[in-house]
Amino acid sequence: MYVSDRNLHTVEHVMWEHRVPSPDYIICDGGATTVDGVNLASIPFLRTLPRLATGACKGLALRRLLCYLGADANKVVVAGHGLTDLTLYQYGYRGVVVAGGEPALLKALAGAPVFAPLLRARGNPGGVAAAWPLMQTC
Repeated sequence: MYVSDRNLHTVEHVMWEHRVPSPDYIICDGGATTVDGVNLASIPFLRTLPRLATGACKGLALRRLLCYLGADANKVVVAGHGLTDLTLYQYGYRGVVVAGGEPALLKALAGAPVFAPLLRARGNPGGVAAAWPLMQTC
């Protein structure tokens, strides 16, 4: 599953351009849109939401999708780099702050017991590969 601030068209373009495999699901528009990753159909009751009017965010969208799927949230690892990713950690998912993460995100997460455990990943691509051992413990 991919979660992005970008709109669906941009996510599709990046996936095609970089030959990234299609995920089962895509959460985009900062959590306002959730679609099936194969056919890009909207997920029932997880349809596009007006982002500003509803307070849509990545963390809430991910939580709703996991509930819809009956998936175990303990098997989720999130990766982020900026404040727009903050809600992914606030919902308690184990997380990685990728290499080059914004200082504001690191500050927001520092010393906060309500947040999931963090690993400040280093290396390429974006530090997620270096965090693979954390992901394997899920």
